[in-house]
Amino acid sequence: YAMAKYGENCKIRLCGRETRNQIKFDGLIKVNGIEEKIEITTPFRSEEDNEQMKQLNKFGTTDFKIGYYQDPGEKIKNIVQDALNNKNSKDSYDNTVNLVILYEGFEDLFIDKISDDTYFESLFEDFKDGEYIFNSVSVLIDRYKGSDIEIAPRIIKIKPLKKPRFSFENEENL
Repeated sequence: YAMAKYGENCKIRLCGRETRNQIKFDGLIKVNGIEEKIEITTPFRSEEDNEQMKQLNKFGTTDFKIGYYQDPGEKIKNIVQDALNNKNSKDSYDNTVNLVILYEGFEDLFIDKISDDTYFESLFEDFKDGEYIFNSVSVLIDRYKGSDIEIAPRIIKIKPLKKPRFSFENEENL
């Protein structure tokens, strides 16, 4: 997310810190004297998927599933909506935290959809009118690397940053 948004000239600290007000977040990004608190959620990976990937990686093996075709757009929207509702319903966040929902479920999409920002923007258009406790809400489309193509990560904004970011005075803590 930080690299996609700010490039390589930013400082990143994954900290899982709680403030005195019990505001939780996963990390801090600092660039040009500005601090951005981020909460990252990865709803496209189940515990079963993570464990299976670890096991298969030990043997250099891959896996596939056979199932009924489902419109991948609806599936993506539903997963993002569930993650957004889950995070938005908690009282441990406020409008100083920026929520980032990581999308990495490329196995359901053809390459023309994976590379199409307009496609992803259309999936999340309905979410833009929602009321969110977060300062901003974005979906990070993860880096895609196929056998003959690589697509850089991109950020799709659901709720753009509306409040000015504040300065981070104590730089050595980052």
